[in-house]
Amino acid sequence: MSVSTFPIIPHTQNVSANPLRTKIWLSVLAINLAVAGLIGFSLYYCNQDRTRWHSELITFTLFMAVFLLISTQSARLLTRELRRSRAAELALRQSQQNFRTLVENANDIIFVLSVEGIFTYVSPNWRDAFGYELAETIGKPFTPFVHPDDVATCFEALQQVSGSGEKLSDIVYRVQHKNGDWIWYSANASLLHDAESGEFSFLGIGRDITERKLAVEALIASETRFKQLLLDIPAIAVQGYAPDGTTRYWNHASERLYGYSAQEAIGQNLLDLIIPPEMRGDVEQAILFMAGSGQAVPASELSQMRKDGTHVPVFSSHAIVQSPGKEQELFCLDIDLTDLKRAEAALQKKEQYQRALLDNFPFAVWLKDTESRYLAVNKKFIDSYTPSSTGSIIGKNDFDFMPQELAETYQTKDREVMRTGRTIMYEEETAEHGVRTWTQTYKTPVISENGELFGTVGFTRDITAQKELEEERIKLEKLESLGVLAGGIAHDFNNILAGIMGSISYAQKFIEPEHRSYKSLCTAEKASARAAELSRQLLTFARGGVPAKTRVTVEQLINECVTTALRSSHVHGVITISPTLHAIEADEVQIRQAFTNIITNAVQAMPGGGIITVTACNEIIPEANPLSLPAGMYLNISFTDQGCGISEENLTKIFDPYFTTKSTGNGLGLASAYSIVTKHGGNLRVTSTPEAGTTFSVYLPAIEDSYSPPDTEPPILADKNHSGAAVLVMDDEEIIRDITTSMLEAYGYKVTSCADGTEAVERFKTAQKSGAPFSAVIMDLTVPGGMGGKEAARLIHAINPSACLIVSSGYSEDPVVANFRDFGFAGVLSKPYRMEDIDRLLGRLLSS
Repeated sequence: MSVSTFPIIPHTQNVSANPLRTKIWLSVLAINLAVAGLIGFSLYYCNQDRTRWHSELITFTLFMAVFLLISTQSARLLTRELRRSRAAELALRQSQQNFRTLVENANDIIFVLSVEGIFTYVSPNWRDAFGYELAETIGKPFTPFVHPDDVATCFEALQQVSGSGEKLSDIVYRVQHKNGDWIWYSANASLLHDAESGEFSFLGIGRDITERKLAVEALIASETRFKQLLLDIPAIAVQGYAPDGTTRYWNHASERLYGYSAQEAIGQNLLDLIIPPEMRGDVEQAILFMAGSGQAVPASELSQMRKDGTHVPVFSSHAIVQSPGKEQELFCLDIDLTDLKRAEAALQKKEQYQRALLDNFPFAVWLKDTESRYLAVNKKFIDSYTPSSTGSIIGKNDFDFMPQELAETYQTKDREVMRTGRTIMYEEETAEHGVRTWTQTYKTPVISENGELFGTVGFTRDITAQKELEEERIKLEKLESLGVLAGGIAHDFNNILAGIMGSISYAQKFIEPEHRSYKSLCTAEKASARAAELSRQLLTFARGGVPAKTRVTVEQLINECVTTALRSSHVHGVITISPTLHAIEADEVQIRQAFTNIITNAVQAMPGGGIITVTACNEIIPEANPLSLPAGMYLNISFTDQGCGISEENLTKIFDPYFTTKSTGNGLGLASAYSIVTKHGGNLRVTSTPEAGTTFSVYLPAIEDSYSPPDTEPPILADKNHSGAAVLVMDDEEIIRDITTSMLEAYGYKVTSCADGTEAVERFKTAQKSGAPFSAVIMDLTVPGGMGGKEAARLIHAINPSACLIVSSGYSEDPVVANFRDFGFAGVLSKPYRMEDIDRLLGRLLSS
């Protein structure tokens, strides 16, 4: 609305005249009338009758006296009124000065607007309030200073004041500061009337309410946000209700939690909505208590009821709101604990899993604080270190339940870990009742996320099996190292023995038993046989030796070994064998040797006689066993003597090659027994108590059925004379070629000899082409620097697949010897051999 069209109709009033001005005008009028009358009378008198001068003079004089009296009174009255007027003017001027002083020092803005809305006056603080100079304001319309949205409000207020003539208060509008900011103002407006000019204007008094307005707006916004937050808060279900239980407020979270919409819940009794029947009495009492005391009941976990009848766990807290002049309102704030309960259950289950994991851990595990007090331990720790009378060790230290020396050692290690901040590892060896055990302990500092040390954690594990396995490995490495040497020695030794035994057996063929040299030859043959036995023991350690396995019944083998080894001794044997004993696959000769060596060691431990008890049974070995054997079925053959026992110091050395405590012997007996058993996939264990005897336990893999050997068949002997049959002998040792040739020629064979496999193949090929092939070929398995029997056999079979080939070797454990048929050989001739051995083998092979 523009100023030119502003429809202000001034309020009409009865205006009275000024009393001072009236009196002055009456006095002036009286004097003027008197003077005018006097002048008029005199003129009339002179013109009419000059003869009546005397009487008229008297009359004139009287008249003048009256005139002077009236004039004097009028002048006196005028003077008094003038004095009063001057005093009124001074009072008015003082009043105006006081008003100006008041206006200029007032905090509020005072302004005057014409009926057209033009500023005719503004108080000086206008400049401080809005930044405008007075000259920039007075004479200007108010509309440019007022916010466009508030102009209509101001016009309506002025129109209302103009129409009613009454003062109007709290007109709220915005005024723009010169810097562009908008300032909220509250003004009072009243109508002014100028008595002299008769003009009307508007008097306004304005006050800056920006801070109050902003505070109110902030409060409203805060209340709005709070209400919206309360309504939309996702995790807290809020219900407001009256003291009688009537629901007054129901936020969105309550809708989701309990299934009732706000429309359904508001107006209903809260007890009927979410309180289970069995709890309603207690809840009703709690509501009465809160309403009466003004105190909220303590928060607690409750099981509330949903719309569908299911229950939900909540953490419920309460609040009471009492606003002045309003009814008391109670609030219930419920937090859904479903996820928390689920998480607690999951955490509890996780803790159970962790506890089960720790308690089933094969190590003793513990956690200590910085004072070395135990914070947590697992079951293995309790079983290993805590006496049953100690009770719980949580909060205790090592001195509370361990020997002082051991406790001091452990706490010294703890302090080292905490001081250095590093993990340490140490091993301990203990011996109790003759049984040695080793443990390995790790201790490490425990650092919090902020880098603070708050204790140590550690575990101790039993490494006895690992140590024993390491000892076994060391033994095997020793045996393997020895095998390199033993293999070479045994090979050369067997070649020498082959020449010696062959020569002895060849000489015996041409000497009658009555000859005085025959006995000497027999003695030499026995000595050679003992030497061959020693050589076989050496070959047990040879690298790569593989037993020539066949199915063997252990019962018969044990009986034969016990009978043979105890012959001519003062020791008696007691044999106990399970009737369901399984069979084994083994090299019978080697196993016989191992059993014999163990029994012989027992006999030597009981020089005054005694009893050796041999037991054999089936035993299932589980996974992760202390024997370091694959799980499965095994035979446990135990040999227990009543000898002097073995000291703890010597117990770790008895399987070392050449270790012996006896005045006679070479110490290879138990070492070779150990090597034989391990090469058969088994284990040999020993336990001993000094002065109480020793037990050797042999574990051998079993076959899942029993086995009975077939009836012994008589050897197949030559049913005819093979005189004239051609035999090819290949050996790198000249002495063996010579004696073998001599022995075969003595039986009538035609013999051709050569030194290596290459020559043997050429001779075989030549004989085959000539039409006079060899009936048999005897080949040495190993030829240093040349072709051996294995490669030569392959080439010869390429010429004649049916060729009769015999392998001859001093390595009885060689895979070719153990499985000769797999490599194309028809038989084995182990060095050293006698004349009758070679004749029996050739006779059997050529006859078949």
